[in-house]
Amino acid sequence: MACELLAALGDEFGQWFLGNSRLQGALTARNASILAHDLVPVGEQVARTLYGIVSEKALDIDTRIEELRKRGAFVCVSL
Repeated sequence: MACELLAALGDEFGQWFLGNSRLQGALTARNASILAHDLVPVGEQVARTLYGIVSEKALDIDTRIEELRKRGAFVCVSL
């Protein structure tokens, strides 16, 4: 896995990724889900946990994340 290599090379993100037990638990649930071609649906709590962890780390990496999210959002058009 790429993050294992990064961690072994001393990379901060790789170490964070492998050392975050909340993230690992949520990813395990996600990987056993319909989203990953299995039969177990991901519950709302798992989805919220993943979103929260990733959002927090994204903000640590780039403080402009909210601006970037807005620019990356789909445009809604009413007909």
